[in-house]
Amino acid sequence: MAHLLLLGSFIVVVFVVYQLTAQWKLQRRLPPGPKPLPIIGNLLDLPPKEIPGYQYWIKHKDLYGPISSLTVLGQTTVFLHDAEAAQHLLGKKALQSSGRPEFEFSSHFCGLGELHSNQQYTPRWRHDRKTIHKLMGTKALSGQFNPDQVGEARRLLVRTLNKTEDLFEHFRFQASSTILKVIYGYSVEPFKPDPLVMVSERLAKGIVDSIVPLTWAVDNFPFLKYLPRKFPGMSWRKRAQQINDETHEAINVPYSFVRNQMAIGKHRPSYVSRLVEGLSQDSNLRAEEETSIKWTAGTMFSASSESTVSTLQSFVLAMVMFPEVQRKAQNELDCVVGTDRLPEITDRDNLPYIKALVSETHRWHPIAPTGLPHIMAQDEFYNGYLIPKGAQICPAVWWFMHDPSVYTDPATFNPERFLDPHNEPDPRQHIFGYGRRTCPGHHFADDQIFLSIAHLLATFSFNKATDDLGREIDVKLESTTGLVTHPAPFQYKAMLRGAKQEELIRNIEKQHSWEESDAERLGNCKFDDYKDNMISVC
Repeated sequence: MAHLLLLGSFIVVVFVVYQLTAQWKLQRRLPPGPKPLPIIGNLLDLPPKEIPGYQYWIKHKDLYGPISSLTVLGQTTVFLHDAEAAQHLLGKKALQSSGRPEFEFSSHFCGLGELHSNQQYTPRWRHDRKTIHKLMGTKALSGQFNPDQVGEARRLLVRTLNKTEDLFEHFRFQASSTILKVIYGYSVEPFKPDPLVMVSERLAKGIVDSIVPLTWAVDNFPFLKYLPRKFPGMSWRKRAQQINDETHEAINVPYSFVRNQMAIGKHRPSYVSRLVEGLSQDSNLRAEEETSIKWTAGTMFSASSESTVSTLQSFVLAMVMFPEVQRKAQNELDCVVGTDRLPEITDRDNLPYIKALVSETHRWHPIAPTGLPHIMAQDEFYNGYLIPKGAQICPAVWWFMHDPSVYTDPATFNPERFLDPHNEPDPRQHIFGYGRRTCPGHHFADDQIFLSIAHLLATFSFNKATDDLGREIDVKLESTTGLVTHPAPFQYKAMLRGAKQEELIRNIEKQHSWEESDAERLGNCKFDDYKDNMISVC
């Protein structure tokens, strides 16, 4: 027995020494970074929760150079503060770097690994990508949804006129109502909470909660997934089941709504209905095709609202901080479009300053300032550094957008930087992702932001709020934390530009009257088996 204990101890010691030696050898070839501690690595070097990650990691650029790294509990993360390195590793080397982090909690227990944006780079992912491309992959294809985007942009003006103090809630409502109409042909409740909008908000919160680093024990200690539910310390399973239920509700309920409406011939043309009609034979879809349609639709349903709201909030803040930009933009609209009608998507090419203003909004406050992380599928070397297989790659998008060697006076909101003779780089090469992971709906998103901004500037002005003594309240750009960031709360005053603009908005209620809600047509959807992809039976 003593010999067995001695042998076992010897094996453990050899294993630990081997692991530490391998870690030491790996560390020598990695990009520079803070010195790791045994076992936990750089766990103590992670940013505090109250500091936006992009601000914290800029210190790495200053201390260790444009390519740096750290390793936490065996997981290596490489930070790229070099735009050329990002384009090379994530663009040119896309075949080797198109994976996504796979968190036990989020991907497996919450069911979020099925979303297209979270899938690994597999044949399933490539098939789903082609599915999205069929209807949204080009400007021309995305253009088929412009009428719905225009209608919702105009209803945004009506809501804003009726209640200017709730502008950001109107942004959220507009984003949800637009994507629900485009993806599912669904009309939301115009004057009270809508069930599918609430489903979308729960899903968005679940996604954010599920990917907070070091929050869920099973991500750090995967062996916990094999322990019984009633075992001490397994309370995370309850939240996982809740998010899983909400995820599959968001995927199945709106999809079932479309199929039911199609069955009785009362559906509106939408992303889902067009794909079902195009792929079905004898009214039956192959299971893999139905899964693809359902989950790609759900991905866009879950992803678009937060990004749209964040961008429009940044736009309002910029107009408050830089009133001269607002005046120039409104002058261009008045000269090109006039004051007797509202902008159309066809006006865009004749509105270079507005186009540049949209680009500057993307640049000034990118919605995902640390990008969406990629995973390396194999070892790669760049500038002599090892980027190991399995490493997370995080592009410093905020820095790319605020690098003073690329953008003149980057803290200033200045659309003219994109016009002759300056012609500074288009931010879209970074803000919509890289390589094969570029956002497949970026044309649709760009159309929606342009239409929203053009409509708002044509009818409203955004100024500094005043305190009780009539003094203007100064504001500045600060960010919330998280993967998708928003401007920190700020005060503003939205004012109608004049009587003509009010008349235009009042006429919208006649031309784009409030549509009857589809909420009652959702029916009572039930889900038979959560483990079998949550097939819905209405």
